[in-house]
Amino acid sequence: MSDIEIPQELKSAVKFNNNKLYVIANYRAHSLFLSLESRLKKQIENLTVEIVPAEDIIKIESGLLALKDNSLTDERIINTYKKIFESAASVSASDIHILKFNELYTDIFFRTDGKLSKYSQATYQEGEQIMRSIYQNISMSDVSYIENSYQAGQIHSFDRAGLLPESVSSIRIQRGPMMNGHYMVLRLLYKENSNKVHVNAAKIGQILLDKKLITQEVLNESLKIQKERKLKGKYIKLGD
Repeated sequence: MSDIEIPQELKSAVKFNNNKLYVIANYRAHSLFLSLESRLKKQIENLTVEIVPAEDIIKIESGLLALKDNSLTDERIINTYKKIFESAASVSASDIHILKFNELYTDIFFRTDGKLSKYSQATYQEGEQIMRSIYQNISMSDVSYIENSYQAGQIHSFDRAGLLPESVSSIRIQRGPMMNGHYMVLRLLYKENSNKVHVNAAKIGQILLDKKLITQEVLNESLKIQKERKLKGKYIKLGD
């Protein structure tokens, strides 16, 4: 274990290992935990948080629990979002919606001709890494990725040769917190000489930039799929 100072009141509910904070669910929103998380994020760039059962906290401390590394390598992250961009462009998608639900999973949707369709699902950790990498590493923005802030950026093909599909000139980014998680919307802007046919922005529905809200339609669709997943016991992995 690393020598991270955890407040006495949290020691029975919070453990730290390998740049990750493990916390019991009912302590996740505790003011002391939020303060600890904020402090550590200033020291550890890739800090992540995982909710675990109370019995696992004891196992982590005693070293009896084999901790999993669900992280993607830098190369895999790049290949993953390149594949997402290419898949979206191949169906003339106007938007890519990435919804990351707290400590659960990440849903990825495409909007094509005004209609939403499910593209894939990733783990919560993968979604966090993908969203952070897209915003912080390849977009043009004034500030670094701040998890619970509303932020906007843009990716230009002339700055990121090889990362964007040939038909895409740039991608506009809008991201921020939502109920029970975080979202990122990527608006694909196609080159004028592309043969792609796109729907007018008024028809495809947009993020309400003034109020910083994600479209309710996307959330409703994700919740619908979540219910179906529970009934069928299916889990759609990223890239399937």
